[in-house]
Amino acid sequence: MLSLVFDIETDSLKPTKVWCIVAQDSDSSKIYKFAPHQLESGLELLQSADKLIGHNILGFDIPVI
Repeated sequence: MLSLVFDIETDSLKPTKVWCIVAQDSDSSKIYKFAPHQLESGLELLQSADKLIGHNILGFDIPVI
């Protein structure tokens, strides 16, 4: 089971641009970093997870991405 702790960085609280996605595998502690030109790969990783963990991901991160 893949569990990822993740966060995104955006240009504001009413975002028009996602600057990066960073995720950490909660079991292996491996860190994944995705710059603006790699966001599709970051989304694919998040979609492959069985569980997503983060601060305010339901209220902000997931709706933005």
